[in-house]
Amino acid sequence: MTPPKHPLLSPALALAAVLVAGWVSPSRAGDSVIGDLPPAVSTFESLLSLELSDREAQKLFNELESLLLERVGPDRITATELYLGAMQGMVEVANRRLSEDVSTKQASLPPAGMLMRSIDANRLVEGLQGRMTGLGIEFQLYADAGLLVVSRVLPGSPAERGGLLAGDRIVALDGMGFAGADLPSVISVLQGDLGTNLSLDVLRGMGLAAARYRVTLQRQAFAVRSVDEELRPNGVGYVQIYQFHEGTPGEVEESLTRLTELGADRFLVDLRNNPGGDLRAAAGVADLFLPAGTVLAHLAEPGQTERDLLTTRGVVSDRSLALLVNGWTLGAAEVFAAALQEHGRAYLIGEPTMGVGRTQTLIPLGHGLTLRLDSVRVQSPTGRSWQAEGILPDLPIWASGLSLDEAQGGPADPQFETAVHYLLTAADATR
Repeated sequence: MTPPKHPLLSPALALAAVLVAGWVSPSRAGDSVIGDLPPAVSTFESLLSLELSDREAQKLFNELESLLLERVGPDRITATELYLGAMQGMVEVANRRLSEDVSTKQASLPPAGMLMRSIDANRLVEGLQGRMTGLGIEFQLYADAGLLVVSRVLPGSPAERGGLLAGDRIVALDGMGFAGADLPSVISVLQGDLGTNLSLDVLRGMGLAAARYRVTLQRQAFAVRSVDEELRPNGVGYVQIYQFHEGTPGEVEESLTRLTELGADRFLVDLRNNPGGDLRAAAGVADLFLPAGTVLAHLAEPGQTERDLLTTRGVVSDRSLALLVNGWTLGAAEVFAAALQEHGRAYLIGEPTMGVGRTQTLIPLGHGLTLRLDSVRVQSPTGRSWQAEGILPDLPIWASGLSLDEAQGGPADPQFETAVHYLLTAADATR
């Protein structure tokens, strides 16, 4: 083919111009010559560090929308999909900024902020109301080994009816292993939809005695009890709070009453591994131990009214009280612990808590979408934030090499034994 002549180019330069022109889009003469490029190296953080004004960034946003619709093609992508993707990107940026002051343990949890279908957000609300939809297990994920270790089976749940036990190791879900999977992906598979089935491949026992079997469970809605109690020797009433939901204050009050009738004259409340929950429920439990009108926490959310969280009803129990906490005590459980510690009502024993000094809110957006946002900043009654640092116990005691589920409440549980010793020997003297 003979290249067309150009009045200002030699034949060789004219040929080069034709070759280059073959790579240039007719709609954007400024495009670079491209080919099979290596993997991208620009990080998200490097993009966020660009020095742009708000107006310049908005202009680029609009230009990018038009460019993607044009170059990818309306047969492959729509403006609605781009808008929803951009909204998710906004939330991701917010999560990145909010994650700049979290503890190492909190960083291992899934990001709090997200766009959700409202139907999924309603399931979260059910959890705060004392109901759950799913299988009914609490677990620890060991992704490298492809193991999901059951730490607790919830009473009345499909898992309990299916015979699962604490300590069981789940190695496959619907026949698929999950080595290397992240926590959000595993949670998504476990939750599923109401009424659907999930098969679990389970290992029970250790070494040569380990047996593998498969059980199929149907995801169902069921009530979740948040409290267990036991009268320990020497009049110590032991109350374990697994989480805080709207029924927790009533459950704790019933436990205190029963244990007192059985002879308990001092109490040990176990908040270890408590993932928090309903902040109002945590306040309701604190209400049982503190006078009405006591400040429990200060809540502040940018753009919203700041307020104090107060007790309202008055003391139900004035007996000596100790709290057990560890590195997986977080959120509403930290609010409860900080309030009782600062008001001198309870003695904290164990490990520093996780350090979650913010709590989430659900904001309906319409069109079946809800925003879950980690935006409410929480401070102690004296204005102290424990974000990232955690709450330091009055008596730090680190657990042994055994897991909490292996040692809890037994002779190998040094935190529990120390708390009982404190209640029997020093509690009355320190009040």
